[in-house]
Amino acid sequence: MLLLILGCATEPAVKMPASPPSGVKAYKDFTLWAGSPGMKRTGVYLDKRDVYTILASGKMDYCSKGGCAHRDVRPEHGWPLVSRVGNGKIFSTLPPGDSGVTLTALETGELFFGYRGSELLPSGEPKRPDFFIDDAGSYSITIITWARDDYQGIAAFLRDLKQKEPQNKAVNAALVQAERISKIQVAAHEASNQIEQTKKEIQDLKAAPPSPPEEHAKDETKRPLAEPAVKIEAGPASLPATVSVGKEQDIAKLEAKLAKLTEQLTQLDTMKKGFEDERKRSEALARELEQKEKTEQSLI
Repeated sequence: MLLLILGCATEPAVKMPASPPSGVKAYKDFTLWAGSPGMKRTGVYLDKRDVYTILASGKMDYCSKGGCAHRDVRPEHGWPLVSRVGNGKIFSTLPPGDSGVTLTALETGELFFGYRGSELLPSGEPKRPDFFIDDAGSYSITIITWARDDYQGIAAFLRDLKQKEPQNKAVNAALVQAERISKIQVAAHEASNQIEQTKKEIQDLKAAPPSPPEEHAKDETKRPLAEPAVKIEAGPASLPATVSVGKEQDIAKLEAKLAKLTEQLTQLDTMKKGFEDERKRSEALARELEQKEKTEQSLI
């Protein structure tokens, strides 16, 4: 009887190494069973801005007794699997087409999982729990929390997992995303360093006193003491303007470089924000499909 209630043991979404690298703060395998409405506690606690990866596999049958088209509902469809952190609102965990993703926690609290078997409240609780009764199947979910916001390290670890499980769709999807963000993160870091270096060069150049050209210094040593004063004044009188123009030109070049680097960094930040936009589009699609499902259920 206990097995009937709890269901059979499921395979994890990915087999984690016995000794994960230091970049992995913690990980946990979790099973989300069909037929059980509401949000389920994972025991994984996140701080705001924590980075974590979700890898999911499995399938659910929303009509185990027949009567609807939702017989093979998978995490990679995007809309079924939902998450919540703490007392926040639910969100679609995975982008459509992917069964693995790395996210940044927008709240502090425990991580919860649930699934859309009917229309859900913002908390993730269903409006019609009776719609879940005939659901069957489960999702296997591996949760990895990371010690740092370091997508180079994340991508490297996922590459190692891929070598061991090259056909794992969740790992492959998460790796593609991590490599894209890693390139952006590296480029943004390099641009930030160059911006700071350029700012310092501009500041140092502005603060430095003008120095006479080398040619003038040589002429000074060769000039006879008895030479008329008018000739002594001729050289120095033109020097400040020449030196000032050269200095201003150097500053202008550095400021142009700074503007270009700043524009590049802005573009990189926009690219990174694009991933958040993808998540919002996933939310919109989930709501659309949820409404479609509600309509279909009402016609049964």
